[in-house]
Amino acid sequence: MARFGRRRELFLLLVIVFSITDVLAQFDCSFDNGLCSWTQDASDYKDWTIQSGPTTTGGTGPSGDHTSGDGQYLYVESSDPFIKYQSIRLISPQDQVQAGGTTCFEFFYHMYGKDTGELRVYVAKAAGELPVGNETWIRSGDQGNQWNLGRIDITRPDSDPFIITIEAYLDKTDYGDTAIDDVSISNGFCSEIVVTPAPSTIPSLSECDFENPDLCGYWQQNVTDDLDWYRVRGQTNTANTGPSNDHTYGTDAGYYMYIESSSPNQDGDTAQLWTTPFPAQGGHCIEFSYHMWGDSMGTLNVYVIPSGGDVTTSVPVWTRSGDQGNTWSMARTDASDIGDFQIVFEGIIGRDTSDMAIDDVIVSDNTCQEQGQCTKV
Repeated sequence: MARFGRRRELFLLLVIVFSITDVLAQFDCSFDNGLCSWTQDASDYKDWTIQSGPTTTGGTGPSGDHTSGDGQYLYVESSDPFIKYQSIRLISPQDQVQAGGTTCFEFFYHMYGKDTGELRVYVAKAAGELPVGNETWIRSGDQGNQWNLGRIDITRPDSDPFIITIEAYLDKTDYGDTAIDDVSISNGFCSEIVVTPAPSTIPSLSECDFENPDLCGYWQQNVTDDLDWYRVRGQTNTANTGPSNDHTYGTDAGYYMYIESSSPNQDGDTAQLWTTPFPAQGGHCIEFSYHMWGDSMGTLNVYVIPSGGDVTTSVPVWTRSGDQGNTWSMARTDASDIGDFQIVFEGIIGRDTSDMAIDDVIVSDNTCQEQGQCTKV
């Protein structure tokens, strides 16, 4: 937390308190009919605002809600000079949601603006001071002028009430409005929940942060290539290459996928990670974070091929080569309508300092341009 204090950033806390018993009651709130019995925290300086249409500052914030486009959402206006460096909280009724075992927390968030800060999610027992708990999800910076889906698997070994804290850190400028909409909690792992009509293979809207060892159930290694992608957390084995934290959480507690470049692996060796087939439903947008740091960095390719197709006869829809800096970068590219298709991440390593990594892969309906800002490269 200290590093954010040094940056003098505003932080906002959305606190949702859920009561746990043996059975999950589905809980949804679109904010179209108010706060769904949630209450504003009377001890903070200002309240979250229910809004329809655009926010008051140009160049930041959504133009409409996520649910229908003309409904309501919840947001904080960053141009208010008196709200900077303050905390704002919203608390749900403790008897509204009941859960046990593993549940999926799902919400839509909008982070658009040149000085957008960070949005984090914490999970902890209800008792104690705020903010508390383990950081389980994070997004940083401008995420485009669009609503994005956030999903978190929550596994509780006990039946104690727990708290989900959504924490937004915004820069002190006016261009950092942060909004949320369509908050829900459901039984089971998020990867098992279909949020659109179920296709023949996997949901048409999917997000994988590689926190579960099953790789979200639809990513598979190519057993005929030279190497495998490894699911790891923390720093890679080789110095001066590879990430030290994952992208999702920004800590060494989260997982990501990477290729190890050190001996006995050799310059030019290839590792491919494939999806199972996606159904043909028009264009799709593929969004992911990648890390390519090292003075002998190789090449990362992304292919979109017809189901059962051959990568060797295909042209990448996205590629990067060489050192891209010791940072996670975000990429977006379109998957054109070619019928049922598969996505392939292919890493071609260089010499010893060419560990490359990917995290937070999102496949969503419609092209990137239809969803918001996107540079197709």
